[in-house]
Amino acid sequence: MLALGLATATKRSPAAKRKGRTVNSSDLARHPEPTSFVGRATEEEAIAQSFRSGSRLVTLLGPGGVGKPRLARRYLARADNRFSACFFGDLTAASSLESILGAVASALGLTLGEAESTGAALARIVDALRARGRTLVVQDNADGREQAVRSALDVWLDDTDVAAFLVTSRVRLGRTNERCIEIGPLPIGNAARLFEERARRAAPEFVADDVTRELVRRLDMNPLAIVLSRGGAPDATRGSADRGIALASAARRPDIEAHARLVRTIMKPS
Repeated sequence: MLALGLATATKRSPAAKRKGRTVNSSDLARHPEPTSFVGRATEEEAIAQSFRSGSRLVTLLGPGGVGKPRLARRYLARADNRFSACFFGDLTAASSLESILGAVASALGLTLGEAESTGAALARIVDALRARGRTLVVQDNADGREQAVRSALDVWLDDTDVAAFLVTSRVRLGRTNERCIEIGPLPIGNAARLFEERARRAAPEFVADDVTRELVRRLDMNPLAIVLSRGGAPDATRGSADRGIALASAARRPDIEAHARLVRTIMKPS
């Protein structure tokens, strides 16, 4: 049985139309890119090349904080006319095959009945994918639910001819013909640029220097760690903005260890 609070129809805004291609906007409209996107051109091209070469299952592999969901959203919004429709399914709240089906159905604009069997739900999604032609579906955050995601993909890939899937995960799904793209730390130049761009929201005069580069090295050039370190998330409170200014000021001093201590203090859970 399916008991799914996730299966609500989505709306598509005119702004989500790209050159005759329908882009699911339920997630993109609620969470537009709040900040500039730094780096990842090589990885983005690897995704595009994978689909151009005929891959139908591409998995973005990498540890937490490297920006897999952001990269998937960016590719989804910028995908060329190879796909007639693109959809984003957030699996974060999914804990079973049934809730995964609910998340994907919701992304496709389907409503699954509470009494609908798993087999019937899988078949309805297959029918929806077939009806939409060459479709791209992002399944974000397969972590901890890889087996259930693979079970669903086994049906959708085998029973449709042209639907393609982009999955984000820390581990491989292990399916035949899965194309995996490793997403690692940012290169040092992009990591420093990310720090600089985010720090400038709190201290507009901030300029990255050798101290900044040493700091981002100590943060393993992990995008999430970098963003957290300067304390200026898009919905930052006054306190986090003040911490960002303090961090930007510390970055100008040659005392790397003091700078790193400040970062660790900022990153402690409040």
